[in-house]
Amino acid sequence: MTKPFPAKWPKEFDPNSSSISAESFLIEQMTEEASPPKLHRHTTGQLSITLNGHAGIVLQEGYWGVPVACAAWCPAGTYHCGVLSSNAQVLFAHFDPKFSLLLPNVPQRLVLNSMTLEMLKHVSQKKLKYGDSNHSSKLWEVIVQELSLSTVLPKIFAPLPLNPELRRLTEQFISDADCRNKTATDVAKALNISERTLRRRLLENTGLTFAEWLVQIKLWVGISELRKGKSVEEAAYEAGFLNPSSFIVAFKKVFGTTPSYFKRNV
Repeated sequence: MTKPFPAKWPKEFDPNSSSISAESFLIEQMTEEASPPKLHRHTTGQLSITLNGHAGIVLQEGYWGVPVACAAWCPAGTYHCGVLSSNAQVLFAHFDPKFSLLLPNVPQRLVLNSMTLEMLKHVSQKKLKYGDSNHSSKLWEVIVQELSLSTVLPKIFAPLPLNPELRRLTEQFISDADCRNKTATDVAKALNISERTLRRRLLENTGLTFAEWLVQIKLWVGISELRKGKSVEEAAYEAGFLNPSSFIVAFKKVFGTTPSYFKRNV
């Protein structure tokens, strides 16, 4: 089940505090679901990194998925709202705008390299803030430098439906490999709606046909499996592609490169 923020943030944390240069924390417990998600903004820039489960970012122009080991970056002042699955684990980092000048000035989804991800986990676990010590400040400076070099996920990847019923359907398809073999007829029957209604709602919510939406779901699973260290072949079959070749073709169409190149260079 997906739940929009606000999440249960640390009591002492204020994302609009003028004292923040750079700090992070882990979120594992969400508040009760509210519908629809409410857009909000902060005076600090926000980076939300998916560590486990399924997460997405809602912006004024739409809703996009954020796979495991990837992050959603929202510059200060950006209206946004996060959406998490019930098993999600997300690490947040907030930055003073002056400290994050190297980062994009528009919302982006970033693919984090292993070193950056581990450094962010470290500063979060140790509660290290910029300015606490020379050591912690240098760590945060390196993190920002590395984030600025991150691969950006294309906007055509994983547009998601805001409709609550379709959101739940999306999470189910990501979580359950058997679901990814279902046809539009199967899904419409399970939802007790006509196939035509299903296709219309998906198109209205994502701009995608059912077939295109299903490929995006499979790519989401595939890229998450690659980030976990799986081979291209393993990721292809885990995602639900018939063979590695079809995974490679779909991946290249969206990302402009092959899964093997992506795996080696991210």
